[in-house]
Amino acid sequence: MVYRGFSYLHSRLLLYLQDELRCAEKELDEMDEDDFNDPDNPRSKICLKSREKDDARKDKSRRALLFRIKDLLMQY
Repeated sequence: MVYRGFSYLHSRLLLYLQDELRCAEKELDEMDEDDFNDPDNPRSKICLKSREKDDARKDKSRRALLFRIKDLLMQY
């Protein structure tokens, strides 16, 4: 028997996931840069060095983004 490999579709999906990961990576980099350069909150730099301190923040956007990245990487 002969089975199709759907290599074209695999390539398209990989490219799509790569772009999603690229966008999420850029978003994470911007979030890190904003925290690093925040003059109003000197503790924000500490959050970049400690997952525990970052998770304790009220704003859980970095954590949510990291889990989204993890899911995308697992699909990739």
